[in-house]
Amino acid sequence: MEEFYSTMSNFELSELTLLYNSAQLEYVVVFVSVLFAYLAAAYLSGSKLTRFQVLTLSSVYSAFELYIISLYYNLSIAFMTLTVFLTGNNFQWYFVVITAVLIGALIMSLIFMAQARTRNDT
Repeated sequence: MEEFYSTMSNFELSELTLLYNSAQLEYVVVFVSVLFAYLAAAYLSGSKLTRFQVLTLSSVYSAFELYIISLYYNLSIAFMTLTVFLTGNNFQWYFVVITAVLIGALIMSLIFMAQARTRNDT
């Protein structure tokens, strides 16, 4: 990859950096949007859904969110390669922490749905 980066001009490298940052932000925004839609569905209708409906909704939701997380992480690896080439600094831990937070949010939202389904509205 370094051979590829070494053939690029400073403008192209700056543009690629901005592209990576923009794409990462888009992935996080999509993740959070779908997360809040799922939480709203869990809160508003979780206790009215059948077990099959909850499993279906949660399976599709989990698959989509895991796909977004994998896109984010794979793009982070590409961005990290570029950053190491440009600056020599490796701060991969930052992207690992963000990925772990996204996975944690996914797990917590599934737990929220399970609890919302079993709650009794009085």
